[in-house]
Amino acid sequence: MTQRRTNRCVIVAMLTLSTVSTVLCAKTSLAREEHLELRLSTSQRTLLPCEPLHVVATLHNKTAAQIMPDADEVLSSLLVSHEGGPYRPLLRYGDSVTWGDSSVGPGKSLTKPYVVVNRWPSENDSLIRPGRYLIKAHFIASDKSGDKVYSVESNVLKVTVMSPQRDDRKALDLFKGDHQSALILGLGEERQAVEKLEELLSRHPRSAYAKYALFFLAQRKAARFRSRKPDFGAALKMLKRVVNDYEKFSLTAEAMYQIGQIYRGKYHNLDEAKVWFGRIVKEHPESYRRQDAEKALQYLSQ
Repeated sequence: MTQRRTNRCVIVAMLTLSTVSTVLCAKTSLAREEHLELRLSTSQRTLLPCEPLHVVATLHNKTAAQIMPDADEVLSSLLVSHEGGPYRPLLRYGDSVTWGDSSVGPGKSLTKPYVVVNRWPSENDSLIRPGRYLIKAHFIASDKSGDKVYSVESNVLKVTVMSPQRDDRKALDLFKGDHQSALILGLGEERQAVEKLEELLSRHPRSAYAKYALFFLAQRKAARFRSRKPDFGAALKMLKRVVNDYEKFSLTAEAMYQIGQIYRGKYHNLDEAKVWFGRIVKEHPESYRRQDAEKALQYLSQ
């Protein structure tokens, strides 16, 4: 009888421990799901020295709160390591340098594209020297009340910078430099930078750097800078050259989107805008711009 009671107590204890363990595991699993996730992605795995790197950052909100990414938190938190060395900050181009005033609801995601360049090669030669690089991002966010702060680190991207060959070596001399990088970043437009990029297009149209020169010169045409007014007609011609000449370029879908936006907002040609937004959906279904294009099409069809 005593032995039976002992066995029964052991069984009850084992069941109790099992139940507690299951509950603890469930709580642990639930806690793990309550977090923010930042994912970086790129279609570029190999680069040439000074070649801009197109990266897409996606923030997944796996909490029950409305998340407010820090509008002042420049993803300079975007860091790079060369051959296992210390991580250093990189610079980015475009209106998505910060998350802005965006907020992310529970279970929602926010996607931002940006282009990584290195403006000061004399101080930091990341993505300039050939070799293997690791890239990650880190930023701060809070819930809507501001009571809880999240520190988020992304996955790590691996890219390799190759040595330039033949025509690319000559084109690189025209593409690199502080003034050219400042123009790409939208921080300035020294005349000599514009002239060097135009010379690159003229003398080395088949080089790997030509498509970037064309894209960023088109960006310049579409933007106002000090007393210079935008030239949307010239910008359209250049962006269409990007699309027609560089189908597999990482910024081709972005060029299409900007063409659509110019037709929509500047020329009020809604039919032409629909054509370009529709091409993104059809020809670049994996692009981060597909969702924006679908929203634009839906709005224009109302």
